[in-house]
Amino acid sequence: MENGRISSEAGNAALYSQMVQEQWDGIDTEQVENLAKYYREIAEESNIFADSLANGSEEAQEASEDLALSVIRLNNGMDSLVENFENWNDILQNSSKESLEYAEAVIEMADALSDVLNVSSDLIRADFIEDNLELIGQAASGSEEAI
Repeated sequence: MENGRISSEAGNAALYSQMVQEQWDGIDTEQVENLAKYYREIAEESNIFADSLANGSEEAQEASEDLALSVIRLNNGMDSLVENFENWNDILQNSSKESLEYAEAVIEMADALSDVLNVSSDLIRADFIEDNLELIGQAASGSEEAI
C-alpha cells in the first residue's frame, strides 16, 4: 500500500488469489493430486516409450507394433462407424428391440465401437449404445470430443 492506495501489483495478486480459490471450491484436492500424479507418470512413460522405440530392441518392436495395431483398429472402427452409422441408427430407432435386425445392428455397432475405444466388444452393451447414440452419431460425423 502506497499513500493509502493499493498498488496495481497487490490488487492483481489479490484478484488472482480469489480466482484460484473460486476455481478450487468444491474440488477434491486429493483427486486432483492423484490425477496430476497420473499425468506426470504418463509424461515420464512417454519419454521412456519414445526412447525405447528409438533403440531398436525387441521391446521397442513390440511396443511399436502394439501402437500400430491400436491405430489400425481405431481407423477401422471409425471407417465402419462412418459407413454404417446412418443405417444402424435407423434400425435402432425404428425396429423392435426383440428383432434380429436390431440385435445385428447392436452387435455390429459394438464391434466398431470396440475398435474405436480399443476395448473388447463384450464391454459394449446395448444399453450403452442406446444411451449414447447421439454421441456415437457425432463421432461418426468426425467429432473428436464425442469419442
